[in-house]
Amino acid sequence: MHRVQTALKWFSTQVTKLEKTKAGKYLARLPTMYVAAGVIAAVVLLLGAIFLKSFSCEGPLEKEKMVTVSSGMGAIAIAARLQKEGVLGESAFTALRFRTAAMLSGVTNELKSGTYTFPAEVSIEEILTQLSQGKVTYFYVTIPEGFTAKEITNRLKATAHLKQDSFTIKEGSVLPETYAYEVEESTTAVVARMRAAMDKVVEEAWQSRDANLPIKNKEDLVILASMVEKETSLPEEYGEVAGVFTNRLKKGMKLQSDPTVIYGASNYSGNIQRKHLKEDHPYNTYVHRGLPKGPIANPGKGAVWAAAHPKISDKFYFVATGYGGHVFAKTHAEHQKNVKEYLKTYRKLSKNK
Repeated sequence: MHRVQTALKWFSTQVTKLEKTKAGKYLARLPTMYVAAGVIAAVVLLLGAIFLKSFSCEGPLEKEKMVTVSSGMGAIAIAARLQKEGVLGESAFTALRFRTAAMLSGVTNELKSGTYTFPAEVSIEEILTQLSQGKVTYFYVTIPEGFTAKEITNRLKATAHLKQDSFTIKEGSVLPETYAYEVEESTTAVVARMRAAMDKVVEEAWQSRDANLPIKNKEDLVILASMVEKETSLPEEYGEVAGVFTNRLKKGMKLQSDPTVIYGASNYSGNIQRKHLKEDHPYNTYVHRGLPKGPIANPGKGAVWAAAHPKISDKFYFVATGYGGHVFAKTHAEHQKNVKEYLKTYRKLSKNK
């Protein structure tokens, strides 16, 4: 109301100035009804301009707020929801301004459902931009490379704003990555996207795989990739680790991978022991030749690609350095020296803790 009064005062001042000009004196000689009509038209235009300007003015929202617009809601229902949540002012005039702004902008039938985050003091113009462009609020869940199916399941169950429903994850079937999801999106839908992402990565790697790989199918590719993923946390070592396993498979050697032992071990508490190496289960590559029964984790894109394109080398062994990486060897004798060096480093590091 204050703005209207200010505008009218300004208009009155301008009229007074106009009266003193030649044009003003000419207008004064015109019939009164013409002048009155002109004044009314000018006032209407002025008030209309003020009304339109109000669309971009700051709103009453005091702090950022998340609001859900349900499917099927029209402009009237949306205005009511926004008023209830404090995003719009409570008056009927404010609701009218919202609907009018939507109509004049041509977006009345383009307002999309979803959950939106509105900033403090958001204007009607900004609200309509978000709603018409579908700028909904997304949340993110990150699945680290090498997570097992059980670990991924637990993470999804603990993820906020996801609609929890019944789902299962087969080991090695989903791609570790960061996934965006909307509020109340189902875990089943997210898992489906994770599976589709893994299928795409595996298919691309398999179609471009190196010739003469000692693996039969895409399932074997994922198994080998999961072993690579669990053996090293350094992407730059993926190819070399895959190369060692590939060389051993071609020679018919046991793969002797500790992560495969751990995956199927009983009573494993964090320290691998000789009894674990001798335990007969289908994942133990110290006991059985060839690949384990199935994947031991969910490998990332880098590990899958490395399994399909292993580094060509003459290495058959590797052992940790104690500092995060591995050292690779061609012969068993060389490997034994590396193992002794690792044990020396391990004891030194343990002593300094």
